[in-house]
Amino acid sequence: DRLNRLSMEASNGAQVLQGPGVTLTASLGGIHEFRGGNYEIGPRSLAFSPDGKWLYLTCFFWSYPWHQGAFHGVARMAMDSNDPPVLWKGSLTQKKVGEAPADFIQPMSVACDGAGRVYVADYFNDRIQVFEADGKFVKSIPSNKPVKICIHPATGDVYVFSWVVSSIDWLDAIKKNPGCLEVPATLTQYGPVANPEKKTVYSLPLWWKTYESVHPYDKQKGGCTHMPDGWWNAAEMDFRASEPTVWLIPAAAGWGYDRAAVKLYTLKDGKLVLKRDTGLELKKKIPILQPPPFARQRMCVNPATGNLYVLEQDNGTDKNFCRVTEFNPETGKAKAVELPCHAEDMCFDLEGMAYLRVDPGVIRFDPTSWREIPWDYGE
Repeated sequence: DRLNRLSMEASNGAQVLQGPGVTLTASLGGIHEFRGGNYEIGPRSLAFSPDGKWLYLTCFFWSYPWHQGAFHGVARMAMDSNDPPVLWKGSLTQKKVGEAPADFIQPMSVACDGAGRVYVADYFNDRIQVFEADGKFVKSIPSNKPVKICIHPATGDVYVFSWVVSSIDWLDAIKKNPGCLEVPATLTQYGPVANPEKKTVYSLPLWWKTYESVHPYDKQKGGCTHMPDGWWNAAEMDFRASEPTVWLIPAAAGWGYDRAAVKLYTLKDGKLVLKRDTGLELKKKIPILQPPPFARQRMCVNPATGNLYVLEQDNGTDKNFCRVTEFNPETGKAKAVELPCHAEDMCFDLEGMAYLRVDPGVIRFDPTSWREIPWDYGE
């Protein structure tokens, strides 16, 4: 919603921390359960000019029930003032799209090279538009459904990520992509802007979800559905590593954090080679990776052992849980503990006995064996 800047120079008092607003107002109509109204839409892609004087902003996209859309332009704001961004290229009004060199249909990403040239990923026009810093059009680089652009600071090579992203008004998207054409998930390396020939195309190991299952991405059909597909993926190039490295988020968190956690790949012989999988690292440390429904989560500590227990809802829309994660703060190790019954809350007394609150009352257990300790005589 805002550009917040924290100056590292004590003498620079011109820039306040709470900077100017960067949103645009979208007016959306009501449909079904969606009431409609005015909504503030912020950018999803930003890039600084190499001299730090300008910040370019694009991908003003919204996703609400039965409403997906975008402002089809690039804004720019000066870094030596607190003025909000203004239109630089394209249009910042709803529904206005175009195919002219300075017009776009859902710009997804913006990047700058060392000479200050600006690159815009024009998704539904299947191209990368390149401009000088003064706004002069340089050239168009054909690219199938570009989502993310990265420029190698030393060589000037252009790296473009592509995959399915459904958006704009979905009926308009059908017109722009008739028959829901397949979109391969790729990273394409082009030469520098002076000679942007296609050098190498790498396949991206993404995941996808249908109503039936989660499965590897394979030329998914895109751009013609009212579901906001493809927005959970993210990618970035690290050109400062010893060899160019891809940071990739290949799945949505709800499909399992081991899949959605960041993967690092290097580029070798036309393929992505896995360098590090933080999902596997997480799996070794945290036994339950699936996020709880409605983000319902509690904690309690056993004072007799010092172990921490994280209680996460795992029973649909009910508020109860049947397993907990036990953390040993001394060793840092964690394990999943299956409970003898579903519970809505849990705590420990000073002697280390566990208490589970269930529908009819509270039950006491020995947590070493999870054998019930009755409140009166007998069992």
